[in-house]
Amino acid sequence: MHQHLIDVLATLDASRQALRESVAAIPPALRTVRPGPDRWSPVDIVEHLSLVESRFSAVVGGKITDALGSGLGPEKQPREPLTERISTMLADRSGKRNAPEAAIPSGTMDEHAAWAAADRARA
Repeated sequence: MHQHLIDVLATLDASRQALRESVAAIPPALRTVRPGPDRWSPVDIVEHLSLVESRFSAVVGGKITDALGSGLGPEKQPREPLTERISTMLADRSGKRNAPEAAIPSGTMDEHAAWAAADRARA
């Protein structure tokens, strides 16, 4: 496996663990409570993550299949990490972002179902 992919997967695993710990720190009765009419609960956020990861995996997996099918070989050169500007933008949660319709949580999942969906998407 290319070192860049190893690094990306390690970053994703660390962020998933941080999310699990953050959700676990919230009292169970509050994990499905939306803090406002246009806000998501912690469980909604986990469901959103499952939707985004499923969609992303399907797109990236299809692109990889297409590339391999057209004869692209394995990467041999190191890759540049994300620029500081991009990393900062991705980490910045101060501004509201609108999710596409396909990534909006239903609000009907319980915590167990949301984490199961997120784990399936990650697999």
